[in-house]
Amino acid sequence: MTPTARTKWIVGIVGIASAASLFYWMRRPPEGFLTGLAPIDATRTVFTMRANSDGPSRFWIGVVDGTSGEVVWSRELPGETYSIYARHGLTVSEQQVTVKVRDTVDSARVLAFDLATGEDRWTSEPIAFQPSEHPMEPRVVSGEQPTDDGRQLLHGDHDRVTARLVARDAATGTTQWSHELPGDGVREMVFAPQTVLLRDRGWSFLRRTDGSVTRELSRSDDGCLVDGWFVTWADDRLVRIDLADPGAVVQESPLPSAGRALACGTHAGQLVFTVARDTNAIDQGTTEMIAVAGEPPAIAWRVDLGRAEPSSWAQSRDSTGPDGTPHRGALASFVPLVLYSADADGLELGVVDVAHGRLAWKSPRRDELLHYQAFRGSGDQHFLSNGTRVVAVDGATGHVTAAIDVLHQTALAFHAVDGRLWIYSMDWHRMDELPWAVLDGRTLAVVGRGNEALQPTDVTRDVIAWLGAPAG
Repeated sequence: MTPTARTKWIVGIVGIASAASLFYWMRRPPEGFLTGLAPIDATRTVFTMRANSDGPSRFWIGVVDGTSGEVVWSRELPGETYSIYARHGLTVSEQQVTVKVRDTVDSARVLAFDLATGEDRWTSEPIAFQPSEHPMEPRVVSGEQPTDDGRQLLHGDHDRVTARLVARDAATGTTQWSHELPGDGVREMVFAPQTVLLRDRGWSFLRRTDGSVTRELSRSDDGCLVDGWFVTWADDRLVRIDLADPGAVVQESPLPSAGRALACGTHAGQLVFTVARDTNAIDQGTTEMIAVAGEPPAIAWRVDLGRAEPSSWAQSRDSTGPDGTPHRGALASFVPLVLYSADADGLELGVVDVAHGRLAWKSPRRDELLHYQAFRGSGDQHFLSNGTRVVAVDGATGHVTAAIDVLHQTALAFHAVDGRLWIYSMDWHRMDELPWAVLDGRTLAVVGRGNEALQPTDVTRDVIAWLGAPAG
């Protein structure tokens, strides 16, 4: 064979191989990774995903059956879901799923789809988009006002200069009002039938009908919504504001304990506050859980948590997984807290018996607890996790009921609903083998999954011994 012929032969072989490779790439099953789950109930969830690792990214939304693994429907989005884990861009309510997508460099849209079929419901006008630490995810709120069916969608809108809270009719997407916000948004939104409360350096009370401000508080201590009132602890006073008329006179009751409220919950008619006793620096004071009851309000009991800081309050709620801190809202009888100690090495898991006002049990100090976070499931179930290990704690008894290890490349994210715990990771996989699973909330046994490789290992006995915990 002459040199010229040999060269032509090599070039031909390379060309055939390249064409075959391109043909395979075009025909192979697309890959993707999950960017978010939003459970509808115990058996179905909305998912968002990013697809195509070897080409331009494409973003999808759909519904999957958590028992069979069957995709009920899916469709490509006309832009990217702009938040990893999609907690800032996705909300499910009644028969509709709403997602915020970024369609240009500095603009986004809010899209609504039928939850059963995936068909279009409505699309918003373009809104400003800039990355933000407080992007204010879309939330659908039910209540007495301001729409006929009581459903209102609120979401953030950020440009390079200003952040706004935008209210829409959830059924049609029609804009009702917008309210300019300080900085790049707010840390938290709390909803009542006639009022939305915004928390940043302080609290702002807005009417849901028109977005007008009815009251502002300069402090940002945590508070509760109780029987139509907003209740918070400020130094040595219990402050109560009527949410039907936030501009009315504030009710204040003296309480013999200085501090600032880190969290507020309710249990059996009592207000339960987690309070830092030193208002300047937690590591120079103490933290305790305090119950308030009666009229006039008085302290019913207090539990000293020592020179410690509850990690569920300290860590960002936008970190991997938790939807709810265990010591806010309606509390279970037993509440687990991972405690950062200010004057000793290591951390401890403490479980507070809220029904009797005592510390039920506490683990030995463990350095490894630094990476754990406590969060609430549905009903009385609570969980601890470091992203690969999941521990279930029964809120009715305080006992550890199960523990599993799940080994994979990326950390787990979680969503709990109706006695189930949905878990998923962001590993790249074929679109029909995405790494998600549904677990029984008490036993952590698998009841459905999308990838057989996501196989938990039971470590219950080891974890009970490691924590020195009572077994469920």
